[in-house]
Amino acid sequence: MNNKKAIGIFDSGFGGLTVMSEIIKEMPNENIIYFGDNARTPYGNKSSKLIKKYSLQDANFLLSKNIKVILIACNTSSSYALSFLRKKIKNIPIYGVLETGAFACVSKTKNNKVGVIATNATIKSNSYSNYIKHINNNIDVYQKACPLLVPIVEEGFSNKKIIKEIISEYLKFFDDKSIDTLMLGCTHYPILFNYFTEYFGKNINIINSGFEIAKKLRFDLESLDLLNISNKKPKYSYYTSDNADNFLEISSLFLNNIKSTKSINIEKY
Repeated sequence: MNNKKAIGIFDSGFGGLTVMSEIIKEMPNENIIYFGDNARTPYGNKSSKLIKKYSLQDANFLLSKNIKVILIACNTSSSYALSFLRKKIKNIPIYGVLETGAFACVSKTKNNKVGVIATNATIKSNSYSNYIKHINNNIDVYQKACPLLVPIVEEGFSNKKIIKEIISEYLKFFDDKSIDTLMLGCTHYPILFNYFTEYFGKNINIINSGFEIAKKLRFDLESLDLLNISNKKPKYSYYTSDNADNFLEISSLFLNNIKSTKSINIEKY
C-alpha cells in the first residue's frame, strides 16, 4: 500500500537530519530515506541554475527508491528549486522547509515584527522576507546572516562561552527591532536552540522549520490516507554523495543511532 512507502528527504548536507528528527517524533511509524549531497555542499554559493540541477538529481534519486513524498530539507534548495521541482515532478507531493517556516512566522507574530537568521546565501536570496510578505505585506522582516553558526555545529565546537559570545554578537542586531518571532532559517540552527532562548528569554516565538514541516506533513498524509499506521519497526536509510565513513562521523552531531550509510554517485540521476 502507498502508505507503507517511505518519506524521502534530501539536503545539501547534514542539516536536514534535524528535520528528520522532528519527523520521527511526529510520525514514529514512518519509513524514511535520507540523502545528503555532501560531495557538492554547500548549495548556497552555487548559481540558481546549478541549484535546480542538483535538486532535481537529488529528487530523482529519491524517486528511484519508490517514495511517497519528497521533502526538501535545505533552505537554499527550497528557495530556488521548490516550484521548479513541482513543475518537473507531478506524481507525488513535494514540500520545502522555507515555505512552512514562513507560514509559521505569519501565524505566530502578534506585533508584525519578525526576525530571520540564516546563512549568507539564504539572506541574500531574500526568500523568507518575500514569502512572509507575500502572505502578509504588513509584517516587517529583519534579516541577519550568521555565517559562523554552521561550522560551529558541524565541527562539534563545544566551548559554550565562546558560542554564547558569537551568537550574542549576531543577535544584538535585533535588540532595537522589537521582534516577537524569530525564524531559524537554517536547518543546523536547532542544534543551538537553547542559546537563542537564553538570549531572548520566553517573550519570543522561535520557529524551527523542522518542527513546523513535520506537523504540516502529518496533517497532509492523514488527509491523503498516506500516513503509515503500521506497528512494524520503521526503517531509516541514509545515503550520501560523499564518503560514507565521513557522513557517519559527523551525522552523530545531528541525529543519534545512525549505524550505517551508503555512498552513491548522484551524477547518475
